[in-house]
Amino acid sequence: MTSGKMTILAGRGKDFFVFVPDVAYVGEFPANSLVSYSHGLPEERGHSKPFVNLKSLEIDVSSRLDGTKELSGSVMFEKLSNATGFFVLRFTYKTGNTSFSSYQHLGEIIGGDSGRLSFKVPPNVDSENKLNGLFVVFVDLCSFVNENRRGAVLVASNTVAEMVIVD
Repeated sequence: MTSGKMTILAGRGKDFFVFVPDVAYVGEFPANSLVSYSHGLPEERGHSKPFVNLKSLEIDVSSRLDGTKELSGSVMFEKLSNATGFFVLRFTYKTGNTSFSSYQHLGEIIGGDSGRLSFKVPPNVDSENKLNGLFVVFVDLCSFVNENRRGAVLVASNTVAEMVIVD
């Protein structure tokens, strides 16, 4: 990390990400900072061979995002094997010691062998608790064990991530 630029290291499960912001952001981090996020829930179960490979996460307006508005964008997927379940895209970020997740329901079957999944998820905050700052958003495809999508979640893909700046 000799670039002299702020660098963010983020990990979730087996996946590791490096972000070097290309926008001027002072926020809570001093210049030449190295920021490290480690994220994952020990009770989560994952497949040794995921059903789906995710890549090319694109979050609309990832720099200077309004924290009171929905998070939207898309992610590319490639099916590695056929599976059924109660699938969701899960969006997770961490602020302080608290982890927040939002879900977009996809249905019981993911159509096609590959393509792009679009998403729109509401913010996890209200007007009194507006987010502000730099966050890493982790996205993975999960399956719940029952149709009401409560309880245990099974991670069915790799994780992709994007850095966002929320005003």
